[in-house]
Amino acid sequence: MLSYTPEHRETAFLLGGIGTGSVSLGARGELRDWELFNRPGKGISLPCTFFCLRVAGPRQKPLVRLLEARIRPPYSGPNGWRTGINEFPGEMGGVPRFADARLTVNWPFAELDLLDDALPVAVSLEAFSPFVPLDSQLSATPCAIFSYTVCNRSDRPLQVSLAATLLNSVGFDGAAVSAAAFAGNRSVMREEQGLSGLFFDKPGQSDQTLTYGSLALMTDQPATCKPEWVKGAWWDGVQEFWDDFIADGKLQAARSRGVGSSLQAPDLTIGSLALSRDLEPGQAHTFRIALAWYFPNRLRGWWATGDDLPVVRNEYANRFQSAWDAGRSVLAEYTAIWKRCDQVRRAFRCLTMPPDLLHAALRNLTVLRSQTCFRLADGTFMGWEGCLDHQGSCHGTCTHVYNYAQSAAFLFPDLERSCRNVEFGQETDTNGAMAFRSQTPFGWPRSEAEPAIDGQFGTLVRLARDWRLGGGDDWLRRIWPQARKALDFGLEHWDPDGDGLAEARQHNTFDIEFYGANPLGTSMLLAALTAGIAMARRLGDHAAAVRWQERLDKGKRQMEQALFNGRYYIQMSADRADYRYQPGRGCLSDQLTGQFLADCAGLGDLLDPAQLQDALTSIVRFNFRHNMADEIALHRTYALNDEPALLLCTWPDGDRPEMPMPYADESWTGVTYAVAAQLLRRGHVTLARTLVSSVNGQHDGICRNPFNEAECGHHYARSMASWALVPAWTGAEVDLPNRRVAFHPVFQHDGRAFFSCGLAWGLLCRDQGRWTLHLLEGRLDNIQVSCDGQPVEVVHGWPPGIST
Repeated sequence: MLSYTPEHRETAFLLGGIGTGSVSLGARGELRDWELFNRPGKGISLPCTFFCLRVAGPRQKPLVRLLEARIRPPYSGPNGWRTGINEFPGEMGGVPRFADARLTVNWPFAELDLLDDALPVAVSLEAFSPFVPLDSQLSATPCAIFSYTVCNRSDRPLQVSLAATLLNSVGFDGAAVSAAAFAGNRSVMREEQGLSGLFFDKPGQSDQTLTYGSLALMTDQPATCKPEWVKGAWWDGVQEFWDDFIADGKLQAARSRGVGSSLQAPDLTIGSLALSRDLEPGQAHTFRIALAWYFPNRLRGWWATGDDLPVVRNEYANRFQSAWDAGRSVLAEYTAIWKRCDQVRRAFRCLTMPPDLLHAALRNLTVLRSQTCFRLADGTFMGWEGCLDHQGSCHGTCTHVYNYAQSAAFLFPDLERSCRNVEFGQETDTNGAMAFRSQTPFGWPRSEAEPAIDGQFGTLVRLARDWRLGGGDDWLRRIWPQARKALDFGLEHWDPDGDGLAEARQHNTFDIEFYGANPLGTSMLLAALTAGIAMARRLGDHAAAVRWQERLDKGKRQMEQALFNGRYYIQMSADRADYRYQPGRGCLSDQLTGQFLADCAGLGDLLDPAQLQDALTSIVRFNFRHNMADEIALHRTYALNDEPALLLCTWPDGDRPEMPMPYADESWTGVTYAVAAQLLRRGHVTLARTLVSSVNGQHDGICRNPFNEAECGHHYARSMASWALVPAWTGAEVDLPNRRVAFHPVFQHDGRAFFSCGLAWGLLCRDQGRWTLHLLEGRLDNIQVSCDGQPVEVVHGWPPGIST
């Protein structure tokens, strides 16, 4: 995995659970972007919230450092560098820090080395939140673990103390830090069954308010506490804390209260926890602290804020009653949880998949931790398309965006199945029209907006994918009546003449309507028919399967003959000049998105394989730019200057419409990944890596955050298309209803690749020409596993030669 230094200032790795909110670790080791509070919070920092270190040798002046690298320029500000609330020195800019740092992410762990030759100790941090494939509950724990290892590299004994300090931010609405929000907050010390720490809450707060909640700093090691800093005048609190900590590395209750003055410090409740250890020369010790949070209430709906509005509960509130409860659940079982998460880390680290492809797949898992995604109390997984700095962007788990996202389907399939339950069970009307933005889980009426062709047909393909990955026949049977209606509605609505081409007005992910037969709509129609036929046959709905097969045969023939121009698929419409924003004879990067979804569902080729190869390579030939410096792109800017990028649509023959489709000159990372995954599955490794590397390069930590791919908002859901690179590398086709898993690997050399489905996850290994599937969790009992048609042995545990 790649490493980042303090010069990579955009880097921010999200720590938190799925749908719980997060706090990010920057490349200096600083905590930033506090997004625990059920809304986005880019740029939000909590005053006086940090980790710090004290080192003292015999008869020597103690050395203190914040556990971060030094602040990089610029330092400007009206009162100096970022002074905080009411001139309160909240970010401690004047406290010594380490000379340098190096952050490496080995999913799900962030590993930070703090570097300073002037110190007698070496310091490293391992930070993580629980993340284990197929365990969506453990992976949705609102907690982050910080383990600092300090090694005495001197020739004398040292006393080492580490302190964690946290602002009680209960009452904060997640948008703008203000002292008024924190009035009346409390911090108390707790001890129980080997655990100790600080619990932060707001006594008397109604548990129905939007800002209700609690925080906890906890450890499973001996600790001393300063439950509350002095609330006095000027900077009494921070001064008293530092004097106390520097004195002996231990903390006690504040000794002074202050009497007020002309400059009042805000009424902030801040608490600190300290751990100490004597280290002999060469000895090391790991100081472990858990940060946990509990903000159970979110707005019952997609918009507006305020404590007097109705709320609904987050799913994690079913399992935890407070932040202390959440932290205890991890620390009490720490060794077992760490081992499972470390197994995930080691599995990813041992892969021989090209690192640029793996890096892209793993980077975007952070979307699941961001405020883009959340889970309601009944377990329903929902999401915005992305996040603006302080509010969601584009509501409703939008079907034509979440089509692309593959991470949850392969790693946490129960989350995806909850979406299908909503989309078919609540958002599809009696005629079969599916709303592409979900509203009913909040008790809102179903949207009456025009259905989206790619959203509706794509959701049918995702239903087949989720069923094949492990949803089971009983689950599919419950959904089938509405799914059948949805497919028939789509055929009648978008292909009224029955020729297999999507020709009628088609709303789509470009936020416009296509008119006339086009490859995006038609490839989605063919994919939905293929998925529908497979499901109908399994459930014994033979009449529907026969009827749909006839339409599929027609559509395939028509798309191959009428839409293929010898290089790629085009829009066919005699009157397209009458409509603005059409792709026309352009080369659309999304022309085969139906094939992308079919690949992810293991449904095979929808069209002539030779045509598919030509179209996919033509997308790269005509739409990929090695350098954007000379391109005129008048829309949103996702790539610029010398950055390479895949454009959404170009007109190689020079017949660009006067008013081209919106977004044509943009570059969307999710579309880039979808094209790359199709190329990869068909053996075009170099082209796939070229596309993926262009996105990696854009998100290098200097220009953009590697863990935040934006489109219409931060952490855009479409970016989770990058996970499709993982099953594409193995050519995995999972069909658990028919008790079959088939691999068609792109790589034919010895190596290891990742595999997951709804029942198990592990490693597909080739060793001296022999294929073996090693399961690290779960079972595939009575499942036939093959690789290029040959049986594959399934074993439990690590492959030989991999350190466990």
